[in-house]
Amino acid sequence: MFAAFLAAGLSAAQPPAPVPAPLPDRWLLQLVPADLPRAAPPRLYAETWFDAHHSRAIHLSWERWIQFRPGYLGGPATASITKLGEGERVVPNKRDEPVHRVVPLAVHGPLVEFDGKLFTAVVAPVRVGMKAGATQQLHLGAAVALKDNVWYQVGTRPSADGKTVTVEEWRLEFRDDPRTTDEGTATVRGHTRVLTEQTGEATKLELRFKRTPPREPDTTRIIDFVQADSTKRVRLPTLILGRGDDGADAIWDTSPAAHLDRLTLTPATRLPPVRLVPGMPELVQPPPKEKKKVVRPVLWWSDLGRVSDGGGGVIPARTEVAADADGFAKLWKTHKLPGVPPRVNFREYVVVSAFRVSGVDFSVSGGLAVDAKGNAAVVGTPAFIIATNAGQYSTTIGVFPRAGLERVEGQAVPPPGPERPPPPRF
Repeated sequence: MFAAFLAAGLSAAQPPAPVPAPLPDRWLLQLVPADLPRAAPPRLYAETWFDAHHSRAIHLSWERWIQFRPGYLGGPATASITKLGEGERVVPNKRDEPVHRVVPLAVHGPLVEFDGKLFTAVVAPVRVGMKAGATQQLHLGAAVALKDNVWYQVGTRPSADGKTVTVEEWRLEFRDDPRTTDEGTATVRGHTRVLTEQTGEATKLELRFKRTPPREPDTTRIIDFVQADSTKRVRLPTLILGRGDDGADAIWDTSPAAHLDRLTLTPATRLPPVRLVPGMPELVQPPPKEKKKVVRPVLWWSDLGRVSDGGGGVIPARTEVAADADGFAKLWKTHKLPGVPPRVNFREYVVVSAFRVSGVDFSVSGGLAVDAKGNAAVVGTPAFIIATNAGQYSTTIGVFPRAGLERVEGQAVPPPGPERPPPPRF
């Protein structure tokens, strides 16, 4: 009973925070494997994690503690970051003070997002010196090994000037197990996207791989990919396989400008100092979708040449673009429109024919939805609706301004054709 009253009081005083969209959707990830583990990395929430850099130059030394906390009672998940030393002083030229920040956290299986960065996280053992046993390390920026010899990794990469961030994915699919085979074949898939853009650049290559001997014996396996001489040179990753009892796997890109954000943390042996500093960056959201402007036709004819598929197979939609009088006349004749087609100034206009199920009507707000690159799609309401088992189709012809149009439904807009002289008058 008391628990019920407590829960009611808390919910009335602090409404649950809105649930953010799933992490892969917000980051617009393209290569996430279907069998990616659902559970968070082991002991992610149970430990206070620590890393440090110790330098002879005291002002370059620092220590950092990170505590990951799941959301409680409807509150958001958070990461508490405490750093003491170089780079995050409260007052320049003064004694170092601990800086403590609390930022939103999102976890999707091994995918971990906080502080504007995205990592694939793996907990793996590491041997420290000659000590017996191993210490568990949290590797943020490791590759996740999946079944059927597949490795997946995603991370963020800031530009040299710090103005842009790129999210980079790799999925390596080996037909021969690289842990036991020194040579074989694999499919290398990659995808990169600037965080503020909707689309990115994808790579898919069928390659041979070979094991490169390590500099030190009995440490890691280094797997490089071999590109055929006849193919265009592209940026290729390297898979580094940690030993089962020492270190995590990782996908590396050796080019200087392609280093991802990475952290390697161990369980802290002492608690962090605390000093709260305001400021909480939000979780990353996908860039807003581009709003396409709708170009209205100056003339159109709808519901032409209605046909039925008879309940059989679907008739594919068709789109045609006429950029001269002959092409327009052909469309006019095909659909048995009366008289001769009106004269069109094809230097400034084009004619678009759209064959669709239920037709297309431009009366309300239809036309061509055009993006910033000049790619257009036919939009509108159905020209008619008939409830039958057979599909009913018709064609709509419209005359549209040419300015800003590059392609219509994937078809390039041709340059204007020669003008036809007006028909003689009698």
